[in-house]
Amino acid sequence: MPDHDAYRKLTSVTSTMEYDLIKTLLGAEGIPVMYKERGFGGPIRNVYFGNLKTANMEVYVNAEHYDAAKALIDTDFSDLVDREFEDALEGPPEKSLLTDGGEDA
Repeated sequence: MPDHDAYRKLTSVTSTMEYDLIKTLLGAEGIPVMYKERGFGGPIRNVYFGNLKTANMEVYVNAEHYDAAKALIDTDFSDLVDREFEDALEGPPEKSLLTDGGEDA
């Protein structure tokens, strides 16, 4: 059982999708994540709302990872995405399944 005093609240989210994005981002950096639901949630929420899965979840990380986790979720990745997109537009790949007849040469 985790020591809850060793965890700090990182943020609150309003959907399981938002939580999954944060969990994946932080997990890729080796930062474990926990959550606590507030109010009407869990399995009952899924029965009533199905795939909508709105929630009121508090996201927690270990106190030693708090600063790194906060920096990651506060990072604006839009510039990186824009650069990657522009690089992709500069030219077609050398080989393409569409233009090479679908077979590797």
